[in-house]
Amino acid sequence: MLDRNWAYWTIFSQDVVWSLYVGRDFCLIPSRKEHPFPVPYVDSEIDTNPWYWAPSKMPPQPSYVVRTFAVGCDLMIIARKVFDFL
Repeated sequence: MLDRNWAYWTIFSQDVVWSLYVGRDFCLIPSRKEHPFPVPYVDSEIDTNPWYWAPSKMPPQPSYVVRTFAVGCDLMIIARKVFDFL
């Protein structure tokens, strides 16, 4: 189920971005409020994996990969609402 939810949000985000770029209607139907698809792996240990870039000479930092993905999904929901309004 986690992989299904991850795939849904990935495809949803891609659909919104391409629709805005190309200027076409959305292809994917958003999830219903009664049965929403949660973004998987939020607050998991994946976010604590260290990330560093050697040329910057900064100490390793948490990667926040999943948290960034979840916030990006929230932005795509807002973008879709704006596009539907216009």
